[in-house]
Amino acid sequence: MSTPQTPTQAQRLDALKRTHSALITRLANVRARVDEAQRSLTQVQTEAQLEFGTDDLAKLRELHAQHTQNNEAKLNSLATALTTAEQQLADIERQLAA
Repeated sequence: MSTPQTPTQAQRLDALKRTHSALITRLANVRARVDEAQRSLTQVQTEAQLEFGTDDLAKLRELHAQHTQNNEAKLNSLATALTTAEQQLADIERQLAA
């Protein structure tokens, strides 16, 4: 039965250097992702400001809720108009059949 060998100081140092190098690479990747996210956020904020007059998230959510309510009202109005048109068309068809 053999006993596991204890890593030498040089081996431990090499392992720590590899870990350090991997951490530096990961940090660079994270920083690049953060920079890209910041650029994207700035671009979206600019677009929101131009299109909606604000880049404030709370105000944008409020505008979204208002637009959703307006769209729902328009859908209901359209559904009512279509139902009325259907009924009128059915009445005309009955009259023509008589």
